[in-house]
Amino acid sequence: MTILAAVLAAPRVASPESHVISGELARVSLPRQSVGVKLIGPPPREIEVRIGPETILSSRGRTLRLADLRTGERVLVACTDEAGVHSAQRIKLGGRQR
Repeated sequence: MTILAAVLAAPRVASPESHVISGELARVSLPRQSVGVKLIGPPPREIEVRIGPETILSSRGRTLRLADLRTGERVLVACTDEAGVHSAQRIKLGGRQR
């Protein structure tokens, strides 16, 4: 079997799906290492996003810690979904909601 045939025959591992979430920071949980994001739109709902050691948190070009986050701010979250769990790659804060 050639290398190409072996690669094509190998079972494919499903890669986590990437997407961006936009909303309001509704909750910050230090013990759970997660944030709650309130999504805008019908119906309004809140989703939990896990924060890992590789997650980059920033606001206006400044790096933040999870403890620096405050509820009520607009956020953009680049995350992956795997087994129904949202895991943040990057969270960018962008000012208060009106």
